[in-house]
Amino acid sequence: ELEVRDKSGRWYSLRVRPYRTLDNHVDGAVIVVVDIDTLKRSEHAVRESEARYRAMFASTNVGVSETDAETGRLLRVNEQFARIIGYPAAELVGKTFLELTHPDDMPGDLEGYSRLVRGEIPFYEVEKRLVRKDGTIVWVHVTVNLVRDAASRPLHTVVITIDITERKRVEEALRETHEDAVQSRRAMEKLNVALRENETELSEADRRKNEFLAMLGHELRNPLAALTHGLDLMERVPDNRARLEELHGMMVRQTKRMATLLDQLVDIARVITGKIELSKGCIDLADVVRAAVETMRPLVESQRHKLTLSLPPERSALVLGDAVRLTQVVENLLTNAAKYTNEGGQIALTLEADKDKARIIIRDTGIGMSAELLPHIFEVFTQAPRSLERAKGGMGLGLPLVRRLVEMHEGQVNASSPGLDHGSEFIVILPRMLERRSKKRPEGDPVPEPGKVVPRRILVVDDEEDTAVMFADLLEKDGHQALAVNDGPAALAAIRTFRPEVVLLDLGLPEMDGYEVARRLREEHGDKKILLIAVTGYQKDASRLNQAGFDHHLIKPPDMRKLSSLLVAWASGSGTR
Repeated sequence: ELEVRDKSGRWYSLRVRPYRTLDNHVDGAVIVVVDIDTLKRSEHAVRESEARYRAMFASTNVGVSETDAETGRLLRVNEQFARIIGYPAAELVGKTFLELTHPDDMPGDLEGYSRLVRGEIPFYEVEKRLVRKDGTIVWVHVTVNLVRDAASRPLHTVVITIDITERKRVEEALRETHEDAVQSRRAMEKLNVALRENETELSEADRRKNEFLAMLGHELRNPLAALTHGLDLMERVPDNRARLEELHGMMVRQTKRMATLLDQLVDIARVITGKIELSKGCIDLADVVRAAVETMRPLVESQRHKLTLSLPPERSALVLGDAVRLTQVVENLLTNAAKYTNEGGQIALTLEADKDKARIIIRDTGIGMSAELLPHIFEVFTQAPRSLERAKGGMGLGLPLVRRLVEMHEGQVNASSPGLDHGSEFIVILPRMLERRSKKRPEGDPVPEPGKVVPRRILVVDDEEDTAVMFADLLEKDGHQALAVNDGPAALAAIRTFRPEVVLLDLGLPEMDGYEVARRLREEHGDKKILLIAVTGYQKDASRLNQAGFDHHLIKPPDMRKLSSLLVAWASGSGTR
């Protein structure tokens, strides 16, 4: 059998078979010629089509794959699909799309394929995530076609895959931008509403702030005026010892008054900014109340108030707290009661405890509070209306400080008043502890005994020349050898020549601030034992002070007893870095 062409090129199938007789003798041949030209041309067309398909399959810029309709396994893939999915092409053959599809996208994929097999749709498209060999995710757009046989039975699928990861990123960015824009618009709308709603409140806060600043100036000018007059009188009566002692006592009182005002400002600023630290322990509130009453008794007695104290049995009002700060809370509330109660009035302080709460209750028969003032009594800059004659009432910082300190102890403070001229009541509520009190009582800084402070060489650095000189003179009166300088370079030079054992360093210096001076001092003299103390009016920044090399921090004007305590501790080796 041969396939031959005639002279015109037409194809035939030529079959030559022997012609046999009945006795099996070959007596000739039978030649059959069949026209197969149409079949040959069809085969040629099919081969060309297959070649074109293979070229397209291999070179197209979209992923193409075929899967077995029954098992779902990949029969073959092109290189572009392999690049999209991050596998070698040969490694993909035999895998299923379910193995490559992100788990969250499988349900939708299976539903689409089921509908295709049932003949409900001619093909299906889906956007889904494929998991690459390295574990990363790629977003693809998939079009799935099903090839059937003559009996409409599924044979295999042809899957066209397009990488749309970048498009998805752009869409996500646009969506986020849109959401941000929507959120920004909503935030602006809320802000506008809040601004409109709070306009009156902000105006009121501004008014209270201005009143506070005016009162602050008045509060500070009063003791400053007294000090100024005292200095003038001291020059006029230099030989009158009794008068000089009287003036000295007055100046000490007014100086402490100014220091108290500044301490309140510093405390409220530190509390508001979260820079105040509590030293908590198990304490008996009865001890706290007694300590506060003892401190405030001179003020109460000077106003001829009758103070009634009611305390529960010992150790029945234990709390976890900072004894110093809780004492400050009670002192501020007693101060408030004493100053706003007319002379000869009554103040009652009661401490009570129940199952899980301890309460400090302070009632007075003073000027009371209006219903309008009560909601704002614990806000900074809030003061009861008063004339300048009532300047002894303070600056409106005590109660805000009380609230912040109580809240830091996980408690609450409430104020009430029946109205003007009907007195006030303040209640501090704190969580009660059931544990026994520790034998170790919180104490203040130890006060050194006379003779315990060894004279030292002390360098005073302050840009205020009068302050530096006076401080140095005061130290020399205490037996120390002191030197005063006014800037950073002078301080570094003095350290090399004067060789101080102690440096009292202001932070706000010209040319070079105190932090830089401290750093250079530690770098140049790291091998020497030098006690470095920051003396400043700034709030304490423990982290920055420690990084610069400071051992301690004192607020201006420094407490000389506190300084002596630091010198004693340093001498014993427990007061340095």
